[in-house]
Amino acid sequence: MDPLNAVTQATSQGSACVWQDTAAALLAQDTAAALAQDTAAGLLLAQDTAAGLLLAQDTAAGLLAQDTAAGLLLAQDTAAGLLAQDTAALLLAQDTAARLLLAQDTAAGLLLAQDTAAALLAQDTPAGLLAQDTAAGLLAQDTAAGLLLAQDTAAGLLLAQDTPAGLLAQDTAAGLLAQDTAAGLLLAQDTAAQLLLAQDTAAGLLAQDTAAALLAQDTPARLLAQDTAAALLAQDTPARLLAQDTAAALLAMHTQPRPPCPGCEQSPCCPLGTQGHGGDREHGQPGVTSHSLASSGVTGSAPLQP
Repeated sequence: MDPLNAVTQATSQGSACVWQDTAAALLAQDTAAALAQDTAAGLLLAQDTAAGLLLAQDTAAGLLAQDTAAGLLLAQDTAAGLLAQDTAALLLAQDTAARLLLAQDTAAGLLLAQDTAAALLAQDTPAGLLAQDTAAGLLAQDTAAGLLLAQDTAAGLLLAQDTPAGLLAQDTAAGLLAQDTAAGLLLAQDTAAQLLLAQDTAAGLLAQDTAAALLAQDTPARLLAQDTAAALLAQDTPARLLAQDTAAALLAMHTQPRPPCPGCEQSPCCPLGTQGHGGDREHGQPGVTSHSLASSGVTGSAPLQP
């Protein structure tokens, strides 16, 4: 083969190897950078997911507390409504009973009046008339006496009520009734407040326990992600250093000066014999000599300098 063609082919192959090595190093750096970015994005996504879970659980706990409070208020309102219905039913029953008793008394009075009229009609004789007159007189006297007695009784009741002792008894009864009513209301309110407080406390403790459990679960995952990123970074460092060292070595091979030609003492030796020292004539062969290739350290991986 022609030595010039051999040199040209070796130069082309060496350039191709250098560019392939450089491209491989750059590709490795790009791959490592993309992997680091993907890892960072994965960490951010994991943190966002954990934050979303905490928010969803806080929302669920708040809604549960609201529903619980609403349920208690509804239960209290229902109990108060049932009590009011029972009270109304009791009053209606008492009123109905009173009306029945009044109706019975009225019927008995009517029967007595009818019997009295029949007896008086049967006695419609002079003796009967006298008896009627006598009975009427006695009845009138009894009626008058009864009216006076009723009036006296009413006056006595009014007098008893108007006295200081009567007024004090009325005030005392009214005060005791008001105190009992207020005490019952306060007791009902305190009971409801204690129930709400107990439920709020339980809901708060549950929410705290849930958050603590999530944080404990999230810690190993975050540490694992950090360890993974650190391992990837440690793995990436030798590859990057190797690529840098390779590029530096190739650059040094391109820029280092060649040693002088042993035959003509020219530096650098012209491989093509065109520098005026007659490389092809004094060395006995045209083109690149064997000692020039060996002394320059070229092994086919770097292009030749003219």
